Amino acid sequence: MGITTPYEGYLAPRLASLGFPEGLVEQADIDTGHWYLRTYRHRHVEVVVNEQTGDITVARLADDASSVNGWPIEYKTDFEGAKVPAVSIAAWVALTMHHRDGILTDHLLNEVTTALSGLATT
Repeated sequence: MGITTPYEGYLAPRLASLGFPEGLVEQADIDTGHWYLRTYRHRHVEVVVNEQTGDITVARLADDASSVNGWPIEYKTDFEGAKVPAVSIAAWVALTMHHRDGILTDHLLNEVTTALSGLATT
C-alpha cells in the first residue's frame, strides 16, 4: 500500500476533461523529497498540485518549453490550500491554455484575475 495524501487526485478529473494527460511526479521532486507534488502539462500550461496541502500553481509555459528545452514559465498564479473550488481552478486553467497576448481573451483573463485576486497569491 502506498502513501496517501489529503489531496491525492485533486483536480485530476477536471484537468482530464480539458485534455491533460495523467499527472506525474517529477524525478527532481522525488530526489528532493517532494514526492507529493503532482505535475500536469498540456498546451503550454503547467499545473502543479501539492497533494499534502492542496496548494496549486497554474503556469503559462514559454512557447519553446519542452522536456528537451526545460519548462520556462512566462507567468504563474498560486492558489493557496484548496480555497478556490476545483471547477474555478479548471476555468482558470482553460483561460490560461487559450491566452495569447493581444487577443480578446486578455480582457477576460484580466477580469478573472481581478475577481480572484483575493483568493490567489502571485
